[in-house]
Amino acid sequence: MLWDTHSVLPMLTMSPSVQSGQSWVSAAAAVLDAATLATSSIETHDTEAARICAQTGTRALLAIADALGRTRSATEAAGTGLSREKYEAARARLCSSGIRLKLVADQETQWHEFQRMRAQYQDALFFVARRTFAPLDDILGEKVHTCG
Repeated sequence: MLWDTHSVLPMLTMSPSVQSGQSWVSAAAAVLDAATLATSSIETHDTEAARICAQTGTRALLAIADALGRTRSATEAAGTGLSREKYEAARARLCSSGIRLKLVADQETQWHEFQRMRAQYQDALFFVARRTFAPLDDILGEKVHTCG
């Protein structure tokens, strides 16, 4: 739905939330990061829904970024990648909630998988956040400046 509306009618990307400090961009970032974290790190045979969510959300965000004028050849430098410490903190929160994580022995592989998946949407996310003046404060611990 987001893909259909916001990529065809880019003006909708500027529609503000009725709640202060929130936006559809930060919600999309949270959902994509959660799906990516689940796919890469949770021990279950049922991560297909999270994988599909991440793939579909990534395609939607890329289409919206393109509709807002992003060129695929341009690389965005305003955002920074997620730190290993923030990733580990998110894993620790999952574990403390009783969610079973993949083996610690495979943790390096999981980190690289998370980074690989996140890299697919990260530049588009930062581009859309800047273009729509959306706050991305503390999405898994990141801060993106949308002005200047």
